[in-house]
Amino acid sequence: VGDKLKQWYQRRVRGNLLDPIEKAIKNTLLPALTGLTAVSDSLRDAFALSPKNGGLGISNPAETSDLEYSCSVMINEDLIKAIIANSCELFLPDTDKISKAKLHCKKLKLEREQQKKFNLLNTCGEELGRQVALASEKGASSWLSSLPLKHCGFVLTKQQFQDAIRIRYNIKMEGLSSECACGQQNSIDHALICKLGGYIALRHNHLRDTISSLTSVVCKDVVTEPTLLPLSNEQLPRGTTLSNDARLDISCRGFYSALDKTFLDIRVLHPNSLSNAGKPLNETNSSMKQTVQFCTISNDKN
Repeated sequence: VGDKLKQWYQRRVRGNLLDPIEKAIKNTLLPALTGLTAVSDSLRDAFALSPKNGGLGISNPAETSDLEYSCSVMINEDLIKAIIANSCELFLPDTDKISKAKLHCKKLKLEREQQKKFNLLNTCGEELGRQVALASEKGASSWLSSLPLKHCGFVLTKQQFQDAIRIRYNIKMEGLSSECACGQQNSIDHALICKLGGYIALRHNHLRDTISSLTSVVCKDVVTEPTLLPLSNEQLPRGTTLSNDARLDISCRGFYSALDKTFLDIRVLHPNSLSNAGKPLNETNSSMKQTVQFCTISNDKN
């Protein structure tokens, strides 16, 4: 935090003299942090965005110095006048004025970042643009902004962090074999959907067990993979398991209302799979929501 505040101070007072610092960030810091041999201009612009907008929060000091300086002058206007007049008596801070100035500066920074993101999505190409849009989804960047608490499992090794960055922006992994054991061409997208080895099931079951553990804190009678009642001519959506040993992932009581039993099905969506790669993200999300809504209505009717 201290280094970040010092950097903000440098931005406010040095202006265009920060170009050498930005050059060091792009050519030295980012390659060492991410494990990339070189960082393109488009990728650098993506990294400069805040995590919630699909970036890493490593802003370009040369680009933000003018706005930082203007905001500093705006917020400290009364203090500047008192310093010029060499009188402490003139400095009577107007808290309302300062608060309004801070809110205005915050609005300016948000608008500038949204404009920067808009320009990036229009110029960076379809692949990087889709990854930035995916990283901007709610919760997609929580692992970047969370405290690295060891007892919660939030601490990543150097290799894990660099792999996570490559997955976030769909950058080819180093040391990854060109061909998967299943015989198909290997890539990050293929590794996330390949059924050989059981990793898809492990990923799903880990998420299921985590949600089940959290649900047990607030709900009663939490059961993992409960059996369902046999069917009696019910009409269910296409792809539903109709055998008598059909199961859902979690059942519990008190999820929506007291004593009511609720069944939860855990689904993992890969937006870059062959069936979703050609769809806009809003269309993919809408299809998932419609499926969840249909299941909720069906449960209410039963």
